[in-house]
Amino acid sequence: MAKLAVFGDSILDKYSFFKSYRTSPEAPVPVINDEVNEYYLGGAALVSDKLIDLGNEVDLYTMIGDSSYSKIFTSLIKDINVFDFAEKGYDVTTKERIIVNGNYFLRKDVDSKLAPNLSDVVAKFSELISTYDGAIFVDYDKGFLNQNLFNLLAGLTSENNITSILDPNINNIQNFHNLDFIKLNEAEAKHFSKKKNLEEIFSELNKINVLSIITLSSKGAATQIEGEIYYVNSKDIEVIDVSGCGDVFLANFISNYILNNDVRLSVELAVNKSTDYVKFFGNKKNDS
Repeated sequence: MAKLAVFGDSILDKYSFFKSYRTSPEAPVPVINDEVNEYYLGGAALVSDKLIDLGNEVDLYTMIGDSSYSKIFTSLIKDINVFDFAEKGYDVTTKERIIVNGNYFLRKDVDSKLAPNLSDVVAKFSELISTYDGAIFVDYDKGFLNQNLFNLLAGLTSENNITSILDPNINNIQNFHNLDFIKLNEAEAKHFSKKKNLEEIFSELNKINVLSIITLSSKGAATQIEGEIYYVNSKDIEVIDVSGCGDVFLANFISNYILNNDVRLSVELAVNKSTDYVKFFGNKKNDS
């Protein structure tokens, strides 16, 4: 079992399921009723939850707060040890997905984009750094991570030889030094490399001495091993909900890499687990 530090934005995923039996006479929209709500962990908390499922010990550095949604979020946390750097009155970011007759209809976001006290986060990590086998940075651009905080934390992981990986957001952190891995989707890879095809993308990203893992949506994922691009194809399945798929991939990749030190195998396992995850709405523990 590994002990891992996860840094990043936590999200409460709310799924609101409705039935509709008719269309409104006032506009071409469904009239909805029979509401059922389900709540799941999202963002850095979902990564942490999946790492726990894989048998790891996890410290989550994040912001949760004390709002009504924050309390729902806290009730979902079981074995994750959380360091909450939110100030009083902070409301955890919430994404509500409206599902009508089994179809994804609408999403409503409530964001609280605030930053934590930088010195508090660094001090807590420094206090515990000798206990960690890996560090995972999850950036949803909701405020927890910024370039200054990331630089300090990544620098500490590098100095202490702790395996590290970043899942970035194109609107936030732009400097990827002091990392072992970076996980990007195809659009992010093109954005950060300023290239269009995978050979050029990998060539450009290699200049920062970070091994890139690029997810390719329904096509699986790719990485570069000893100068050769290695593809892992995903299974052909019916996609219901891709929410959280990248977080599941991230957790499975880094957990397996720390266990077996094999990039190829870790990407294969991550693709398989994240592919299974899109077959359902929400965080289905038994299927991920």
